[in-house]
Amino acid sequence: MKFDIFISLLIACIGFVSCSNDEPKQNATKTNRTILVYMIANNSLGNSTDPNRQYDDKDLEEMLTAVASKDINNGRLIVYHVPPAKEGAPSLKEVTPNGIVDLKTYNSSTLSTDPAQLEQVISDTYKLAPAPDYGLILWSHSSAWVEYTTARSISSEQNNIKPLAFGEEITTNGTSHMKITSLAKVLNKHNFSFIYFDSCHMASIEVIYELKDATKYIVASATELPANGMPYDQNIPLFFMGTPQLIQACQNTFNSYNSLTGANRTCSISLIETTHLEELASISREIFSAKTTLPSSFSPQQFVYGTNCYSFDFEQYLSALSPNEDTTKNLKNILNKVVIYKNATPYIWGEIKMDYHCGLGCHILKQKSDATKRGYNNHLWWQDVVKYQFQ
Repeated sequence: MKFDIFISLLIACIGFVSCSNDEPKQNATKTNRTILVYMIANNSLGNSTDPNRQYDDKDLEEMLTAVASKDINNGRLIVYHVPPAKEGAPSLKEVTPNGIVDLKTYNSSTLSTDPAQLEQVISDTYKLAPAPDYGLILWSHSSAWVEYTTARSISSEQNNIKPLAFGEEITTNGTSHMKITSLAKVLNKHNFSFIYFDSCHMASIEVIYELKDATKYIVASATELPANGMPYDQNIPLFFMGTPQLIQACQNTFNSYNSLTGANRTCSISLIETTHLEELASISREIFSAKTTLPSSFSPQQFVYGTNCYSFDFEQYLSALSPNEDTTKNLKNILNKVVIYKNATPYIWGEIKMDYHCGLGCHILKQKSDATKRGYNNHLWWQDVVKYQFQ
């Protein structure tokens, strides 16, 4: 009988070990927060032959520095890295104090600007690095809401870039990009603690409103962001604090560029709280419905260089359209609840003078037919707000 009991216990132990080996390996310490960096670098940000301009590698080094030398509060930093095609396939990695650990490698033909791949990566992150909440950093080229554009970049180091919405990925057939409406369909299924756009022009009301159900807080730039992006070594520890210190992260990013001289002193940054966006939509709808004519002297503050500008200062434009002082005051009060931090250098690349910067950009339509250009009428901000200007 003792022998039978021994055999039973032995079988149970073997079964336990077998089941355990099938489970994903998890940290012994409970994870407080997981942050996913979705890094699409198969473009000019990663393809340069100049090591100083391989910005994905530089940012990964900064992440290693942050994790190795700073307390990340039992957090886990996961990076989905899409390297230049010559360097291999996309992979999911973890940045740890002991180095970068590969978690999963994807097929080399994987298209990372495909919304289905973004969904897959988020799902894999949930499985491999479960946590009570998650932060998301989106890293690549971007151009606000624009689906089709001929606008050029104004920085000398990126003057050949013509990005479309979020992400630029070089393929055998050219380049691939993700529409903001497609991005939103994926992200609005989730509830991130914050979303940080380490990319250009995403502090746009059209983008922010599309993502209002994805997170409470969004960090983004209304203008072009220099290719170095944010200082990851300074900001990563802030993201893992009990309450992510997003204002300080914005200040760190701004200060890193504001301390430079000449054209390199260029940056704008905003922290947006999405819970008040419906209020902002309501007062904006009221202003557009009034169908006020812009003053002949109105000169909009551009956030994109050139005649094909698709983003202007939101407050300056809406205030100019406002039918009366009370409505203007109400607009500003609500906007102050939406944009809880903003800052901008006096010029962008020494070319765009920043006379106005409310922290949000917007598109300006001259006539209703313009809404069909570059996919503007596909966005919720047009459907819920701007179309009332033309009804």
